[in-house]
Amino acid sequence: TDVGRQAVFVFDEVAGRLLVWDAADEAQRFVAPIGVALDADGQVLVADAELGAVFRLDREGRPIGSFGGDVLER
Repeated sequence: TDVGRQAVFVFDEVAGRLLVWDAADEAQRFVAPIGVALDADGQVLVADAELGAVFRLDREGRPIGSFGGDVLER
């Protein structure tokens, strides 16, 4: 993650390219992405400290949901 660029960087080893994911969901861009994890289904979870939420993305970086929404705190 890069808080300064408000994005998550993903290296695609097969294609040999660097991807930049900046959409937290369809209406919101990341503000302060600080953590990334994979769940059991292979979805990417991104915690955003400023938005107080965790965003779910598919393996291609497309937003598919979120939880927390101003409830989570550091």
